[in-house]
Amino acid sequence: MELSSTEPSSSEPSYDEKEAAEVLLCFKQAEDLLYLKHKKLDPLIAAALEETKSNKIRQGTKSKKIRQGLAGSNHGVLGQQAKPQPQPRPEKPAAKPQLRPRLEKPAADTFFDTYEPPEIPPVVGLDGLIGKCSKPFEKQLTSSDVRPDQSRLTMNKADVVRCLLPLLNREEENPCQGIKVKTYDMQGNEYDMAFKLWASKVYVLTTGWKNFFIKHGLIENEDFVTIWMFRNLQTNKLCFVISSRRLPIYEPIKRRRG
Repeated sequence: MELSSTEPSSSEPSYDEKEAAEVLLCFKQAEDLLYLKHKKLDPLIAAALEETKSNKIRQGTKSKKIRQGLAGSNHGVLGQQAKPQPQPRPEKPAAKPQLRPRLEKPAADTFFDTYEPPEIPPVVGLDGLIGKCSKPFEKQLTSSDVRPDQSRLTMNKADVVRCLLPLLNREEENPCQGIKVKTYDMQGNEYDMAFKLWASKVYVLTTGWKNFFIKHGLIENEDFVTIWMFRNLQTNKLCFVISSRRLPIYEPIKRRRG
């Protein structure tokens, strides 16, 4: 018994047959070209062939330019896509403003924190000369206290009444008329000043105060001065002692009224 072939029959030519047919066609076209090359053509036919040739050349040139243009366009697009775009920097969170310390001085307190100055000021050169001495009190310097054209240190009336006035000899020493005093810093330097009551409500140290605050470089708000009054044992005259300290405070401290 004969077995039938498992491969399906096909009427289409094989790959080898197609390739052979293309080779034969090329030979045929080559023969035609050789024939036309040596044959004298009719002028009309020759002109038609030349026109066809020119059209083919123009079409080929145009197609080449189009392909080049598309290639350049694609290259530009790819180049733009490949170029890294700058990334926006993340914004830093806004810094929170630092709040300056706000302190309130109780009416009954003499100082602005736990600071406790000595009862007797330790001034260089005044050993044995300090007689009766007032209780010390502290004052935060204001802008007017350190103005050269003002030249006066204002003092809180309650502090003056409580600490300074008990030392006065009321018959001879009247702040309304002004009392000449010697004022010392902690190094024993001496400044001539006057202790006065202005307009029956503001107690001040004036005259030599300008020299004092300029020499010590005192500034408003940050500098706090401690004030003592004492009576000199040799002269029996009223004198002042002023010391200073600087705190990280940049605005006036409110003081409650008692």
